[in-house]
Amino acid sequence: MKRVVLLFLFLSFSIFSQKTEYNNAVVYLQNNQIEEATSSIQIAIRKAKSNKSKYHLLYSTILKYQNISDSSFYYITKAENDYRNRKIDDSLLYTYTLKTEFYRYFGERKKADTCLLNIEKFNLDKIKNKDIVAYALNRKMAIFNGYHHGSKDTLEIIKQIAKQIISLEKQINNKEIIAYTLNEVAQIEDYKGDRNKAFAKYKIALKYAQKHKLLNAEIDISYNLAALYARYRNDNKKAVEILEKLIEKVDSGSNIRQKCSFYLQIKGYYKETNQIKKALYAADKVYKYTQDINNQEVYFKLNKLEKKYDLAEKEKQIQENENKIKIQNLEIENSSKKFWLVFIIFILVTIGILTLTYFFKREKKSNNELRILSAENEFLLSEASHRINNNLQLILILIKNQQEKLNNTEKIEFEKILKKINSIATLHKQLYKSKNKQQIDLRNYLFDVHFSFSDIFNENKIQSNISAVSILVKIDYALYFGLILTELYINSIKHAFTDQEKKEINFILKVEENQIQFYYKDNGNSILTKTIPKPKLIHQLCRQLEVDCCIENKSGFQFTFTKSL
Repeated sequence: MKRVVLLFLFLSFSIFSQKTEYNNAVVYLQNNQIEEATSSIQIAIRKAKSNKSKYHLLYSTILKYQNISDSSFYYITKAENDYRNRKIDDSLLYTYTLKTEFYRYFGERKKADTCLLNIEKFNLDKIKNKDIVAYALNRKMAIFNGYHHGSKDTLEIIKQIAKQIISLEKQINNKEIIAYTLNEVAQIEDYKGDRNKAFAKYKIALKYAQKHKLLNAEIDISYNLAALYARYRNDNKKAVEILEKLIEKVDSGSNIRQKCSFYLQIKGYYKETNQIKKALYAADKVYKYTQDINNQEVYFKLNKLEKKYDLAEKEKQIQENENKIKIQNLEIENSSKKFWLVFIIFILVTIGILTLTYFFKREKKSNNELRILSAENEFLLSEASHRINNNLQLILILIKNQQEKLNNTEKIEFEKILKKINSIATLHKQLYKSKNKQQIDLRNYLFDVHFSFSDIFNENKIQSNISAVSILVKIDYALYFGLILTELYINSIKHAFTDQEKKEINFILKVEENQIQFYYKDNGNSILTKTIPKPKLIHQLCRQLEVDCCIENKSGFQFTFTKSL
């Protein structure tokens, strides 16, 4: 039913103007491209000035398929509150239905039943959008079907709901709901033990899905029909015949998880019919798609780790800001004392020299305390940078130890993370050595980053050249420069070069007309004929620096930008 939810999201909100990013997110999710779908819907949410609820519902669906239940539920609830306040019954019913499906998906039956009670409060005859009505009834039927435990009364209720949905067939646009409803009807006959009716009902559902070109429904219904032949007629050859008709469609049109499930099922039937070569071919397909799924899961885990690290950095920044605020408050307090001191001296000048001496002594004492406090804060900042650098070095050692146990692909991904952590550790090392805790020499920092790649350059026979002028910049700007250079080195090492003799990377940092000029180039030939997208992490870092970068691939890869001082 994943496709049903996605297509329904697209159709049920047709009264609103469709944003490109929203449409892209729907397409990406249909193709199981979770990362791209997430990025597109986040952009759509940021751009939308009002009425963001439809974007929140799609984002909730994307998060659900990543098993991020808390955030998924948060966005459903946000949309629910908005539609309730605006009294939009169609959208509110749809939101309650999604919430019911959310609880069903995560196995929380009691909460799903509670949401069903909210759906029962609606007069479905007054709901104008019949797609929403059909979807709500379909999810209600799915919950009953999932928890009936063979009860005849429950099965009869499911059949009545199915009839109600099928009666809306001519009034709805999303025919996939009807196809899946017919599939549920066939399952009911199977549960009741009437195999002949089950066969007939599955064939009707399959024919309907084929007529309306509903690929996902056709695949799912074919699964059930093939299983029925194998289970009750012991006809594995017929099961193979049914599924083999779908091979071309599955390979070209379904998502990774569906492909994996398809080949896993047909592999079993090949084995039962002693078609060993085909069974081995199907097993290879299962292995390939399982690897693709595992790679996605690894990406999500790494992304989660990066987010945790970003959270730690934000907490650190908050702490630094709080320290700055405390210092500012002390300075304000001191300024206030000075003001009153001057005011009192002006008014009470007749009090004499003794009074003035008294107040000047107090002021001197206060200034001494501030100087001591400032020196202590500088020491604390220096010590904090030293300890952070030590901790990051410890993390690097732990990751490197773990890295030895991984395969080559995983080692490459871990190496990328190691280099990013090392870039940050290098910054704190520079801060610890520097007396100036507000600014850092960008040249020294970038040379340290470059030096950390020396072994990798030598291993890959890459000649690297770096030229940079000495210039003081803010600490956060230096970090962004270091991370950009790190990411560019990683991308060049991993993607730029094929079997070419001369491999070269050049990096130049200079200042002209009060602007920092950042120039990076490699002579890799693997991307000369490709259109180069802007790397996502580098794009985000450039946004933090408030610069626009330029990427060219006429003779290798070239990346440049300028930053005003």
